[in-house]
Amino acid sequence: MLPNRPSEPVPGDAAPAAEPCAALPPEKRAAVQQAILAWYRAGHRDLPWRRTRDPYAILVSEVMLQQTQVERVIPKYLECLARYPTPAALAAAPRAEVIRAWAPLGYNQRAVRLHEIARQAVERFGGSLPPTMDGLLLLTGIGRYTAAAVACFAYGQPEPVMDTNVRRVLGRIFAADAPRAAEDDRLAWRLAAAALPVRAAASAGAEAGGGKRAGPAAVGAEPGASPPAGDAYDWNQALMDLGATICLARAPRCPVCPVQGWCSARAAWFAADAVQLPLTHDGGPYAGAEGQAGGPARLLVADGRAAYAARSNGAVPARPSRAGRAQARSVKSERFEGSRRWYRGRIVDVLRRLPAGAGMDLASLGREIRPDFHAGQLPWLQELVQALARDGLIEVAEGEGGATVVALPGEQRPAKPAGPAPSPAEPSPWPSPGETEGSAGRA
Repeated sequence: MLPNRPSEPVPGDAAPAAEPCAALPPEKRAAVQQAILAWYRAGHRDLPWRRTRDPYAILVSEVMLQQTQVERVIPKYLECLARYPTPAALAAAPRAEVIRAWAPLGYNQRAVRLHEIARQAVERFGGSLPPTMDGLLLLTGIGRYTAAAVACFAYGQPEPVMDTNVRRVLGRIFAADAPRAAEDDRLAWRLAAAALPVRAAASAGAEAGGGKRAGPAAVGAEPGASPPAGDAYDWNQALMDLGATICLARAPRCPVCPVQGWCSARAAWFAADAVQLPLTHDGGPYAGAEGQAGGPARLLVADGRAAYAARSNGAVPARPSRAGRAQARSVKSERFEGSRRWYRGRIVDVLRRLPAGAGMDLASLGREIRPDFHAGQLPWLQELVQALARDGLIEVAEGEGGATVVALPGEQRPAKPAGPAPSPAEPSPWPSPGETEGSAGRA
């Protein structure tokens, strides 16, 4: 399963591409909107963050959902809101406590980012989140996706919300109408805006807000051809559900898709001259497309774990092959274990298990994260530790005898470094945070 939420380490609104997305055919756009909305309203996933319009609760869910599966997020989301019910409560908590509470979601920097957003909300906005895209983007740690999600899902703003699922769904449906949107983030946002069900009045209001973003009206939306602006919430949620349950990255379930009759990708996949290419041995898209299926095939998208090639005319993605899907899963698993991200997660995991106020010297930390650790690997470990410190996940200080001691942020380090980190009191039903920091995917 692919990540549903994009990671946003750098705040700010990405400027749209100068080249506009091709205007979508009004008849096709309206039919797609109506079919997807009807499908969603007939029955959709009951998720706890869909039962609230609290901006803070929605922010928490969106940050947690980045790179993490829904089933793993739900219990941590409920636990977080019970423990920190408001931005003020989260902001008042020590950062080390927040990092400990984040386990076992992985991608631990999200905990730091959420904590920092809460602090800014308290200091700059009286403990509330701004109700507009421009206001939300003033908060360091909130990027375009998260701002759009909070603006739409909490405040009812007619904003396009584009995550991995939405990008894949729209990229497939409108592949023939916007062929470059699948490979260009800026064009993908323009496509999401063009497909958004918003009447002309709502579009004009979005455009009047400063002109920094490509509003729905900027990409050829026809007045009167779309459902009312209030449908933006259901539309964005519907696209996410469609991508998570039917329009899957590796094995799309086209026969049960509500828009199969309008989908450019499906039409191409079942055409006589469709191309189906596997992944290479290293998980990348197959490069030897020249000459297959009667002509050159142009690569369009490498969607994380499944690669796509185009039909011989270069207009739409080809259906992912079964062999390529299996190979990609194996390559992904092999690459993560022992990777830099894997060791980053293990370091945070070890420090998280220490008693409050304790730290650990580098040599002991090295032995905790890898059994074969030796003195020659100290420079490698020091570099990892310094990077984690820059990200706000740990602190580094000089301990007794000049030894480097590391601890979670704000923890008081003892004069004598702590011994080995204790093992968890009982087995956890979740994977270790250190083993999940680099994992991706949700459904």
